[in-house]
Parts: sequence; C-alpha cells; structure tokens
Amino acid sequence: MNYCKITYILLIFFLSFYQPLVGQKNSSDYNFTSIKDGFTQRAITSIFKDADGYLWISTYGDGLFRYNGLDFKNYKQERNAKENSLNSSIVYSALQDVQKNIWVGSELGLNFYNKNNDKFENITLQEEKGEKLTFPIYTIAEYDENILLLGTHKFGLFKFDKTSLTRKLIPYKVNKPTLSLLINTIVKSSNGRFLIGTNHGLMTFDPYNEVLQLAKFNTENGYETIDNSIESLHVARDNSIWIGTFSSGLLRVNHNNNDVYSIEKFSISKKRILSLAEKTNGNILCGTENDGLFEVDYTTKSI
Repeated sequence: MNYCKITYILLIFFLSFYQPLVGQKNSSDYNFTSIKDGFTQRAITSIFKDADGYLWISTYGDGLFRYNGLDFKNYKQERNAKENSLNSSIVYSALQDVQKNIWVGSELGLNFYNKNNDKFENITLQEEKGEKLTFPIYTIAEYDENILLLGTHKFGLFKFDKTSLTRKLIPYKVNKPTLSLLINTIVKSSNGRFLIGTNHGLMTFDPYNEVLQLAKFNTENGYETIDNSIESLHVARDNSIWIGTFSSGLLRVNHNNNDVYSIEKFSISKKRILSLAEKTNGNILCGTENDGLFEVDYTTKSI
C-alpha cells in the first residue's frame, strides 16, 4: 500500500512533479528544492513544522527525519535501545502539542520525543482499568492541553491522557463493526467538534456527548451524510470544510447564515487525494496519488 501523503511543506521541498491544468498556475510560480543524495526513498506519510522551525518527516519504513534547512537527522527503531528509540520505523503521523511536546504515531503505537536527550520514548497505552494494548496509530489530534485523540485502523478512536498515560475508547455509533473502521485523518471544526475522515465516510466526535458517529448536515434537501471513503480533511479560514476522497474527487461543505449547508463536488481526480493545504490567497492545494498537484481557486471556480 502507498501511504505517501503530501502536505503544503512537502510540496515546497519534496514534490517532483506538477500537473498543469486549464486555469491553474504554471509550475514556474513555485520554488522547488531538490533533495540531496542519501535521503530516504521510502514513502512520506506526514510532515509538520515545529515551533523551533524544524521539519519532521515521517516515513513508511525509514523512521522519522528532522530537517534544519541544511541537514537531515534520522530517528528510527533501534533494536538494542529498549525503550529509548522509536518503537517502529513505520511512522504514520506526528504532532506538536500546545506544550511544544512532540508525539509520534507508528505501526506499534505512540512515541514521545524527549528533547533533553534527543531520544524518543515508547508510550505504553493502557486502559483506565490497567489493560495494555498495542495498535498502529495513523493520525493524532489535540483534544485539549491534557488529552490527545488517537485515530487507528480497526481499533477505533481513543482519548489519551498525557498525564496518566491511559486511553479510553470512544463509543462508535454506526451500524458497522469497528474492525472495519479505518480512521485516516482528524481535524477540529470551527464549532469545536472534531471531524473524522474514515473509510466509512465523514464522522464527527462531539466533546459533549463523546460518541463517534456519522456527520449530518442540514441541507435544502434535508439532512445529508457523506459516505465516501475519506483520505484528507482541511478546515479553511472561511470555515468551509474541504474533503479529499479515495476515488470520488474533492468535496466542499459550507453553510450560510441560517446554518443550511451545501455540499459541492469537484471531479479533479479519480485517484486518492492524500493531502490538502490552504495558500495565503485562500486557494486549496490538493496532493494526489500519482495524479499530480492541483490548485483550486474557489472564488473563480477554476482548477
């Protein structure tokens, strides 16, 4: 499986091709920096920029890379390091929380970056009752200053308490088994609810009732859900929701002053839309699987 996900920073530093379309800017408008020899050839799963300006690059099989603008430092699973390394070199996601701590989700669970010794520590995930469980973590979001949300494949959505190191499974209120649920992305909407992109469609996690369920939108045609398999999500500055799907193109969800929603579709690609990012001018960048980079200008409805 190809887990390559492209973010805006990835587009600047690592994208090796560009797909020009009618109404789309030429690739000469972008600055690309080539990668020096010796950098990983593994799939890139995520990238983020921390508060110190470092880029953290997650890979599928080659661990995590930190880039300072000149050099790369590689962190990976060290067989003889016991708990003082990444617990797996297959890394899916990374996040810096409000306290500027870095958390990494891998094939074998959660990791914490200890800045003092420049090492990663394995985090044992246990239930409030004490039961321990290992599972891959595909996406991480910050619930509040003490809690993280952990999205998994086939194990569901968890709340993780950073102080007690305990996990709590969020009830799944959908008529499908949790074992078939693949959580790919989590974002926080403008109303405080969390939007969860899954293979079962767009879910919502309301912090008040604490259940995971299909998101419902009040449209002119009544309440509607989005059942497409979802790979990426982005909440834009105008509070619209952009949704990258597995094979059904790009969707935009927006609401008017009366809280009536509209759902629009952009058939830009039948390939997976693996990442979404917003430019300073409001245009949306869409990174696809083997179909290039698209830029959507919603004000002119051009691609």
